[in-house]
Amino acid sequence: RAADLIRERFNLYYVAIFIVDEKSQWAVLRYATGEAGKTLMERKHRLEIGGKSMVGTAVMSQQARIALDVGQEAVRFANPLLPDTHSEMALPLVVGGQVLGALDVQSTEYSAFAEADITVLQTVADQIAVAIQNARLYHEARSRARLEQLINRVTSKLRRTIDADSIMAATLSELQDALGARRVAARLGPEQLLRAAQHSDEGDGRDRGNGRP
Repeated sequence: RAADLIRERFNLYYVAIFIVDEKSQWAVLRYATGEAGKTLMERKHRLEIGGKSMVGTAVMSQQARIALDVGQEAVRFANPLLPDTHSEMALPLVVGGQVLGALDVQSTEYSAFAEADITVLQTVADQIAVAIQNARLYHEARSRARLEQLINRVTSKLRRTIDADSIMAATLSELQDALGARRVAARLGPEQLLRAAQHSDEGDGRDRGNGRP
């Protein structure tokens, strides 16, 4: 929504949002506008952080990179899907000193970005960064809550169980439900004893899950 609104509000040629990958090596395209954006997303487009692109440079330096004439910009990825770009601006998405990605905007006009535009777009980039961080924290909190619920259920059942077979069956059953897996298995000891909990539709010939050690 942010990318589409920015493109519409500033009458831009192209708007994209990149997110830093887990290894902080690549800025990965998460959303981009227009047909070019759709094609790039299908290709899983990414730019190396610190590499020869405005996005990669903005992420590395945590500072905006602005080219009012891309023909004069030495550090830039000239995307063949966007041949009419004449101005480009890459703004880092930073929150709490941590860079999450970059907002990339491109225009068909030379000197398309006035000082006021730069200020507004940087404010928007800051708000996008906060929204992304809040979404991550929310999902992390939900994941922790689900994990705690699973641990509590398993612990409660184990307290009522006294033999190894029942303990294993209860644990695997809970894991199966939590993971949504068709089959969950544990291999124990040197004899590789297999104990598995499976759905009642096991005989349908489909195996959606692998045994988990």
